[in-house]
Amino acid sequence: MQAQLLAWNSRCKMKRFLKKSFWPAPVAAIGLALIVAPMIRWLDEQTRWSILGGGLDGARSLVGNLPGALLSLIVFFLSILLIAVQLASSQYSQRIIARLFEQSRLKIVLAVFVFSHTYSLFALGRIEDRVPELPVMIALLMNLISLGLFLYMIQVVGEQFRPVVILGDVAAATGKVFDQMCPNPFIESAQDKVTQKKSPGCSGRTLVYHGKAKTLIAFDQTGLVQMAAEQDCTLEIAVAVGELVVEGQALFYVVGPGANKVDETAIMQHVLFDVERVLDQDPAFGIRILVDIASRALSPAVNDPGTAALAIDQLQMLLAMIGQRQLDAGIARDSAGVVRLIYPIGLWQDYVTSAVTEIRLYGATSPMISRRLMAMFEHLLQVLPESRQAEIQHEIVLLQKNVELNYPTEQDQVIAATADFLGFGAKRASCRLKE
Repeated sequence: MQAQLLAWNSRCKMKRFLKKSFWPAPVAAIGLALIVAPMIRWLDEQTRWSILGGGLDGARSLVGNLPGALLSLIVFFLSILLIAVQLASSQYSQRIIARLFEQSRLKIVLAVFVFSHTYSLFALGRIEDRVPELPVMIALLMNLISLGLFLYMIQVVGEQFRPVVILGDVAAATGKVFDQMCPNPFIESAQDKVTQKKSPGCSGRTLVYHGKAKTLIAFDQTGLVQMAAEQDCTLEIAVAVGELVVEGQALFYVVGPGANKVDETAIMQHVLFDVERVLDQDPAFGIRILVDIASRALSPAVNDPGTAALAIDQLQMLLAMIGQRQLDAGIARDSAGVVRLIYPIGLWQDYVTSAVTEIRLYGATSPMISRRLMAMFEHLLQVLPESRQAEIQHEIVLLQKNVELNYPTEQDQVIAATADFLGFGAKRASCRLKE
């Protein structure tokens, strides 16, 4: 393989660090202000512009008040953001905190605030025998821009932390991961491939994990296939993305003529670990977040079935998409068609079970949830391939049993088992033609 300055996992760590870190943009804004401020002062000295017509006393007053006002704006903005994040994490799920701080809009706005504050300090720090009018004008302009952005971000923060926005954002990101990992449409004649782990008695090598317990969050499929092709062997990842790996646990099985030639250190450079799951190659984690939000909403302490119904809306969209994709991406081949990499994948029944079971059980006494689940199941039966409808039929049976157990009267059972896309208020007549 071609030599690179950084290993694959090192590059991924750097990208993830920049993506999830909140401070690089404001720090870069400080550096930019330190560069821009003397340039503006030099330009003002060369041009001697007279735009505002202010006096020395007014300029000195501005120097004393403007940086402090901008600093207060920064502190107030961060306070609002932290309180909103705290409320969102306690009401929805702690797993959304990292995603909230990854939003580029928040980083850009904070960077503008920090730039304005730093520029005001350095551009207006020296007022001697004349007023530096160009720096003063730019400082005033940046102050007005910061004020406008602050008012804008108050609205954004209020809208961004609504449950429908958070749920939609998670579902959209999960859908993108599925598009990348399972781009092929489902074919009835094809069967989803189930990878089998290598038996410990088979010939070959077992590479174990060394280090602190962490979660496998990604692997370099292209790099591992190329490495396996060069050494004439087949690699099998022993754990699925999203699983916790502990000291001494099997991580790779290596079989084939070149199994003993594989460099263990080189292989480890093509896998990435972190302290928690992420969505990058783990679409099941997105479903997990949606289910967590729905489960918390259904808890007796919160008792908010409306939010759970919003989560079911997104789960319905994802299950409809997953059910129409070919889930056979657990095998990767080289250019000659030889299998070089095998990795665990989620199967259709796994996604259905993880998306439905907890919501069905936790919302067993909420007719709104049972009605919304029944509507989702009926919709999925209409759009899914025939061979994938058995799991949905099974979930319908389980839901009907839940309704019978939790509602003593027949009238309540009928109400709870009626399909309704709003939970209450969107009951639809069946559009199927009667025989």
